[in-house]
Amino acid sequence: VERLAHHAVLGAVWDKAVPYCQQAGARAYDRAAFHEALASFEQALQALAHLPEDGDTRVLAIDLRLAVARQLNALGEYRRWLALLGEAEALARGLNDRARLVRVLAGMARFLRTTGDYGGAMAVGQQALELAAALGDSALQGQAALHLVQAYYSIGDFGRAVALLR
Repeated sequence: VERLAHHAVLGAVWDKAVPYCQQAGARAYDRAAFHEALASFEQALQALAHLPEDGDTRVLAIDLRLAVARQLNALGEYRRWLALLGEAEALARGLNDRARLVRVLAGMARFLRTTGDYGGAMAVGQQALELAAALGDSALQGQAALHLVQAYYSIGDFGRAVALLR
């Protein structure tokens, strides 16, 4: 898939380059090759810019930004991580894609906790959890709750962390 991605980018076959680069990034991430994964996902984002902007490409733009953000987190590149999450949040709100917005907000809660802003992490995490609950999506509720629990744990509020886990 890495070779296919390379040839699709060189040939400017953008509709093929995006998924191939995305797959190459996922494979690199699975091997913990974060720099390589980052390069592939960024290449997918660049290729996506050549496609017509419609609902599908905007949804994919959110997913790719979340994928790039995971790499930036792993590499400790926090400023770029936050910027990408902000872009993804704006896209999700613009599309009114509440499920993706939960994922973005959960990522923001993780970012804020990682950088020591526990109050911000709890506020955004609570927002993500409430939105996930309104959607009735237990997987998204679990994802949002995890980051909120971690924020509570980080400040030593074990009671609220345990209560949320229950």
